[in-house]
This record gives sequence, structure tokens and C-alpha cells, in this order.
Amino acid sequence: MPKVGTDPSKPLQICLDFLSVHVVAFRLRYRKPEDDEPTLIAVGTHRDDERCHDVEEELSWGSVIDYRFLYADEADAEFEVEVSIQQDGEDVDCSPFVITGPGGEFGVEGAIDIVDDCEAED
Repeated sequence: MPKVGTDPSKPLQICLDFLSVHVVAFRLRYRKPEDDEPTLIAVGTHRDDERCHDVEEELSWGSVIDYRFLYADEADAEFEVEVSIQQDGEDVDCSPFVITGPGGEFGVEGAIDIVDDCEAED
């Protein structure tokens, strides 16, 4: 699971750069440690002009950003999207990173941990 080191006192932005040639639909949500249910950040497709999505609240360490990418192509190529988490217009620690999915599948989902030190061992 990817981890990023953030300053919990600042809002963040999630930017997506689709690297593979796929038709893609996506959903991004966050969940703070105290939340029972996730909060929607964005839904969209590879055709959207908007590549960066603002998180409306400050996320404390221990929060999670979950993602779901549904994709298709005719060549069964591996799916790739570069994800950049930013604060104040700059990448945070351990960002950007690439999320991949196998060719011949229809989607990939997972989560990104918001932590103090993204390079620390679990």
C-alpha cells in the first residue's frame, strides 16, 4: 500500500496522470480515523480536463485515501496511472508513485496511507 508523508495542518490535492492507453473511470475517497464512512473526493474519467482534485478537509495522520480505477483496452496492456499528492503546489514525501493493474483485467482498487514518515518501516 502506498504511503505519503503530509503536514496534517494543510489541505492536499490529488493529481492523476494516466500513463497507459485505456478507457478509465475512477473514484477517489478519503476516510479519517474517526470516520465511519468514507467521503467522496472525485469521480471522473480519463477524458476529464481536471487532473487534480482538492481534498476539502485537512487529513490527520492515519487517514486513508481509497481509489478505484475501472479500465479497458483492446490490447490487454498493463494499466498505469501516476498519482501525485501535493500540498502548497509541491509533491509531499514519497509522492509521486505509479499504480498499476494487470492487462486483461477490468480494474484495480486500493488505498494510500497518510502518515508522518512515509519511509519508516511498518
